[in-house]
Parts: sequence; C-alpha cells; structure tokens
Amino acid sequence: MSKKKLKPILDRFHKEIDYSLRLVRLVGDVKDAYQPKRGPKLSIKEVELIAKLSFLNIFVEYEVFMEESFIRYMLGGESPKGFKPKRYVFPKDEKHARKITLQDYVIYTDWSTPDKIKRRAEYCFKDGEPYKTNINLFIKTLQDIKTIRNYITHSSIVAKDKFKTMARSYLVTLPPVKELKAGKFLLMNNPNSRTPENFIDYFCNKLKYFSKRIVC
Repeated sequence: MSKKKLKPILDRFHKEIDYSLRLVRLVGDVKDAYQPKRGPKLSIKEVELIAKLSFLNIFVEYEVFMEESFIRYMLGGESPKGFKPKRYVFPKDEKHARKITLQDYVIYTDWSTPDKIKRRAEYCFKDGEPYKTNINLFIKTLQDIKTIRNYITHSSIVAKDKFKTMARSYLVTLPPVKELKAGKFLLMNNPNSRTPENFIDYFCNKLKYFSKRIVC
C-alpha cells in the first residue's frame, strides 16, 4: 500500500466503526434471546460494558485515522478527489514526518485534542487545511467524544463533572439514577435526532462524516 494514499485509511476507520457498532447490536440482541448452559443471561450492565469498550475502540481508531491522514498529507498524499494541501514542511520519509509532529518536546503526539491538531495543521499546511475548517465545524462533537473517553478511562471528579455537563447538554436533565455511566448514556436514545438513534450511533455517524471531509 502506498504511504501517500488516503482512501485506505478512511476505509479502515469506517470498517472499525461498523465492527464496533455491530458488536454492540449483537450483544443487545443476544441479551434476551440466548440462554447460556451455565449461569444467568447477559445483564444490562454487561451490555453497557460492551458499549463502553466498543466506544473506546472507536476512539482509538479515530486517533489512528487522524495521525495516519496527517502523515500522508505531510508526505504529499492526495485525497481520492484530488485534494492536496500546500505543505510548509517536507519530511524525507514517514519516520521523519512523525518526528516533526512531536512538538513541545513531548514523548508522543496528541491526536485527541482538537485545538492541538489545528495548531499542528497550521504549522504544516497552508491555512491548516483540511483540518482547521472541519475541526471548527465539528468542534463540539470532537470535544464530547473526548469527554466520554476521559470519563471511561479516568476516575477523577473533573472527568465525571465534565461528562455530566456534556450529558445534560443532550438530555437537558439527567435520568433519575445515582450515577449516569458512560455505557448507559451511549445506549440511550438521542432526543435531538430526527430519526431514532442511540448516542453511540449518533457519535459514530458524526465521525464518519467528519472523516470523509478530511479525506475529501
């Protein structure tokens, strides 16, 4: 596979999203239909755990997509429709390109924070495109998926409070439960959607659209 082609990484990202969503739906179907030979049926708590873990996988794949698309554009890559950003940096190879993205003397490149990606894009490409405009268009979605990821992976009060604030922005009020867990939230229906969809589907549809615009 050419290191400059963009479509394969887009296809891979969408495939991983579909795989994770299929797993969530499959476990939901199995919960009521399957009676194991030993032990009880799957509980709603276990279904919510699968949703949470699937979302983590999707977030990891989102970070991979952002990094791989960025590196390919740095190496002179072209989108399927012929878009090719004007480059300000000219790495000699993929290894060199990855070193260039390591700004501020950090040991790894952060591909989860929208503002950091925009600044990196402005450094590497004219007008920061195709990242700057699209990140601005999807800034709330990208921040919200990171908020959910942080709540899943961190037990801090800050992560919990940010998640609760984010959840209220979609639900207006939180449901009458002691603590709204990430898995439960992801499986809840989004009351703001025109067609019935739960939140994990909602965020995945947004990520698919966002990624298509990056690899335009």
